[in-house]
Order: sequence, then structure tokens, then C-alpha cells
Amino acid sequence: MKSIERRFKKINDLNPDWSSGTCFAVAIMSQNFSRQTILNGFNKLVEKDDYDKRDKKDITAFFLTLSKIAEEIPKSTQTGNLKDGFIRDEEYDLEENRSP
Repeated sequence: MKSIERRFKKINDLNPDWSSGTCFAVAIMSQNFSRQTILNGFNKLVEKDDYDKRDKKDITAFFLTLSKIAEEIPKSTQTGNLKDGFIRDEEYDLEENRSP
């Protein structure tokens, strides 16, 4: 869970105009998190007014899929670059929370 929180905070800090749902989606993209970890992170990090309560099950199912699709997305689109507000893996190691 701390890994999602660190990634979420960094993405949110770089993109203050993004919704918490969008930041969460980018934070979990291609990270292969478990269903329970995604649900806990979603409940803790995504603001309630960012989604309709009736859609929560579908949204969390989508986030689970988003977390699992590492091989299907080209590496360049997974990380983007700092100009786009994303974090490039070579420039910032999110898992270790340090610059190379």
C-alpha cells in the first residue's frame, strides 16, 4: 500500500490539476498490484466526489485491469515524460523513492 501512496503523491504533486482518480490510475498502471491493494488504495486515496458511488465496482475492476497490463503497453507510454507531467523511470525511481 505504501508503494501506491508514494507513487500517487508524486504524481499528484506533479499534476495538481488532475483528479485523484486520474492520479491513482497512473500510479497503479502496469504495477501488478493485488485486488485488495487496489481496493484499499482506491478507498484511501480517491476522493469520493471523483466518481459516482454506483460506478465504484466497475471503476475498481478497470483499475485492476490497468494494473495488470504491463506487457501490452509500450514502455514509452507507461511512463511518459516530465514535460507531460508523468515520471520517467530513468529520471526518478519511484520504487526506491530516489533519483539515480
